[in-house]
Amino acid sequence: MFRFEEVAVAYDTDWTAGAWWLAIIAGVLALAYVLIAPYLAGALLNAEGRRGIGWLWFLGGAVLIAAAIALLILPGAMMRHIPDHAGVWWVVIPGLVLAAVLGIRGALMGAYDPWKWTLWVPALLLLAGTVMGLISDALNRAAAAVPMSVGTFAAVILAGALVLVLTAANKRA
Repeated sequence: MFRFEEVAVAYDTDWTAGAWWLAIIAGVLALAYVLIAPYLAGALLNAEGRRGIGWLWFLGGAVLIAAAIALLILPGAMMRHIPDHAGVWWVVIPGLVLAAVLGIRGALMGAYDPWKWTLWVPALLLLAGTVMGLISDALNRAAAAVPMSVGTFAAVILAGALVLVLTAANKRA
């Protein structure tokens, strides 16, 4: 994550090979869980009258929230630990392809599933996490190249865009 008052860092260097493997395994487990969660919920709904089912709902919901957060945050965290910005494409391309595959799966299976809206959630989370991670990584690396803080860099970009819009509007009038 970035701080607005500090000069941006091009990339973070605090991950070891073990951290990379842990991130990859966490991503795979999160994706697997969000894919099977609707079916687990259906099985729990059909298992009425069993004792302790409330704890299963609580545990399943907590794990589902953790998995959803992992899909949203993990791609960007992985990108921030790659030394070269050209190397982030090994996270971006699989993330976008997997989001597209999950979206197609949701579209194809949606007609047969009463929980069809849940089939789109993994695709949307992974897509949003990948795109937001890419934007954040690019913004941090660009601010580090200048060097200035990310907040200042974003303010300069917004001010430049505002000047362009006002100049264009003034020329039309």
